[in-house]
Amino acid sequence: MRMIFFLMMGVLAFTCSSAQVTKDIDSIQIKTTLLLESIDAEYQRINGLIDKATGLPMQKLDATQAKFQKFLNKHDKNLASELSGQFIKYNELVEKIKNRWSR
Repeated sequence: MRMIFFLMMGVLAFTCSSAQVTKDIDSIQIKTTLLLESIDAEYQRINGLIDKATGLPMQKLDATQAKFQKFLNKHDKNLASELSGQFIKYNELVEKIKNRWSR
């Protein structure tokens, strides 16, 4: 009889502690999810600020580049053809940078 009593007390103690452990794990998972969502929101905010800060200068630079290419095409076709490869490399580099930041 004593053996059954201790066995029942052990099962009861295990059940109570198991429920508490499950509750603690659920609490940790909720806190982790909230933390990750907060970090993601901050990342998105900072990424938006970077895009805003770099977007307009890049647009102006692209417009200036287009005007320069047009000018060169009219006045010096040889130089324009030499520089067109450099412009292509520049645009590829800009795309790589944009892709790296967008990850």
